Amino acid sequence: MSRFILVRLDDQRYALRLHLVERVVRMVAITALPRAAEAVKGLVNVQGRVLPVISLRGCLGLPEREAGAEDVLIIVRTDQATAALIADGVEGGGEAWEPAGEGASFPGQAYLQGVVKLAGGIVLLIDLDRIAARLAEPLSGLGEVPVPGAAREAGVRALLAERASLLASEPAAAESGECIEAVEFLLGGERYAIESSFVSEVHPLRELTPLPCAPPFLLGLMNMRGKILSVVDIRGFFELRERGGELGKVIILRDAAMEFGLLADAIVGVSIIPLRLLQLPLPTSAGIRGDYLRGVTGEGVALLDAGKMLADKRLVVHEDG
Repeated sequence: MSRFILVRLDDQRYALRLHLVERVVRMVAITALPRAAEAVKGLVNVQGRVLPVISLRGCLGLPEREAGAEDVLIIVRTDQATAALIADGVEGGGEAWEPAGEGASFPGQAYLQGVVKLAGGIVLLIDLDRIAARLAEPLSGLGEVPVPGAAREAGVRALLAERASLLASEPAAAESGECIEAVEFLLGGERYAIESSFVSEVHPLRELTPLPCAPPFLLGLMNMRGKILSVVDIRGFFELRERGGELGKVIILRDAAMEFGLLADAIVGVSIIPLRLLQLPLPTSAGIRGDYLRGVTGEGVALLDAGKMLADKRLVVHEDG
């Protein structure tokens, strides 16, 4: 089985191999690069590294549009080069067998490796090695270039420029000691992260069966391909407000002994968290709330302890589907 992350371009979803994804960040201002290939939108400074910015739309033959504040940059690293890819957003991921269907014909075929079958259906697999070899690798070794400061124009351009400055000045992960890869998500207006090694896949939460007399943090049961899993809502642990409307996402956590779903409003992306920069939870985070927190990042992202959550039998309902 291989692990993938799903990216969104308009109403289409595409898969990227998760081990090639370094992190996902919000869109920042991009330094234009004259006479570059059409799909290369410019350069961005990520922690002192100058990376080419590549439009996935341009690679895949989709209509181009100006990048906005809601878009993301997916930092990918292959054997050929490291680059930042522009996408509308990310939607978690999952596991699948090796890709099939290489002989089929799709728009943007030159940068597609085939198709993969995930829980949500068939999606096209983007060939990151081919993108890096054709577009990113010729731009390597450019050295440092000026990164725009605060833009004179108001609105989106100023916001992107501010983000670019912050991204360029972040401490490099390699200089921060031990790091973990984490899936970041939103819930109740707050940002959380959980170590990606415990995340098997992410699903839209369409149907949920409530449990009579269950603790408030057990939202109910879901049926995932014939397997009954409990869905945990951590809003009760952290005194978060409830959100009406759609159910959002469920992050499937798994280890050798246990498996259950964790409720999320939305998936933000994948990030690298240096453990030495974590701040300890507040002393008021006692009981079950404190048990599940590893710490808080400088950006206010609460890192959950997936190992302790999976070991806590209170969070699991045993039922065969």
